[in-house]
Amino acid sequence: AIPLSFYRYLYETVGAPWCWVDRRWMGDAELASHVHDPRVEVHVACVEGAPAGYFELDARKLASDREIELAYFGLVPWRIGGGLGGPLLDAAIERAWVMGRAHGAMDRLWVHTCSLDHPRARAAYARAGFVEYEAHDHEEWDPRPLPVSPR
Repeated sequence: AIPLSFYRYLYETVGAPWCWVDRRWMGDAELASHVHDPRVEVHVACVEGAPAGYFELDARKLASDREIELAYFGLVPWRIGGGLGGPLLDAAIERAWVMGRAHGAMDRLWVHTCSLDHPRARAAYARAGFVEYEAHDHEEWDPRPLPVSPR
């Protein structure tokens, strides 16, 4: 089980530029119930011994809906643009299908993204074989303090 302090470091470091906030509000018990569930896997990419990014696969719906969610995926800011994103995404997809086969079968691997994510996120997911299934307009407050510097 990944230590919660390390998970929080990854989540904050990778997600802060893209306004990831859901897990920031969770207490330790609630967060542990998610990331320490045996149907959830967190994989960390390291370069020269330091975390460079991670992905989280959530297979909790595999038994009922035969699907796995790529719940979180991203790189630390100083590794963006260095060619690591594509191979890490390929590793996430490959691991998801291995998980699906290990549990009998899987019909769908899916990921949520939004306009707050990296500007190239949707294109990267499309190159990896994801197709748009649904689109929703949703307004969310931006938790970053003003002024917000441009990305």
